[in-house]
Amino acid sequence: MKYNLNSPKRKRIFQQFVYRNELRFNEMEKLTGMRSNDLAYFIQKLVDEGLLVKDRESYRLSAQAEKYIPFFIESDDEMSPLPVVLVACVKDGNVLLWKRKKRPYQGKWSLPGGRIRLKETVAEASMRVLKSGTFIDARFESANAVLNEKLVQDGRIKYGFIIIFTRASPLSEIKDKEDVRWFKMSDLPPDMIPSDRWLVQNRHEAVIELKEDKIIAGAEELGMEFD
Repeated sequence: MKYNLNSPKRKRIFQQFVYRNELRFNEMEKLTGMRSNDLAYFIQKLVDEGLLVKDRESYRLSAQAEKYIPFFIESDDEMSPLPVVLVACVKDGNVLLWKRKKRPYQGKWSLPGGRIRLKETVAEASMRVLKSGTFIDARFESANAVLNEKLVQDGRIKYGFIIIFTRASPLSEIKDKEDVRWFKMSDLPPDMIPSDRWLVQNRHEAVIELKEDKIIAGAEELGMEFD
């Protein structure tokens, strides 16, 4: 089941539990500023969906809802960057790239990558996204860098990612396809995501800011290399 915690009134109720383990109805009424009938309706919806649990005169988050606490956004202007893995699968001086089908960076060559699931280690996430996107079996080798990437357009941050850059070695063969290909690391495609190209070539920890697909800040600022 997918939960909608970003509707304004649901969000206002859920926010109160970021700082408190349990609350009575009158406490929530005071903290949220909601009318009692409105509050009662939304509390009951959250109880019915299994997000709130009533314990005598108080309410608390269910175990299912507790996992959202670290990711909860308190303000629409304070979104957090998405944690992802990017995997460099390398063999004989070649790196495996795929062409992205989805936004952001739709149609560009990139390292295989994706979100890190809650129950996964970095190694497990790396092998899963590599297998699901390229159908190649691989051995996890190392985590090589951490990157804070921000894509800036029209003076605003459009996307933000915390990237864990990892390395793997192939255990099975794969032939070039239209959207999955081996490239020489010395001859990467021009239409490759700039930060992915920079990671393959440099393997540094850095804060990288992109503007209109060009790296404009941060590439040499931290310069701490991981081998």
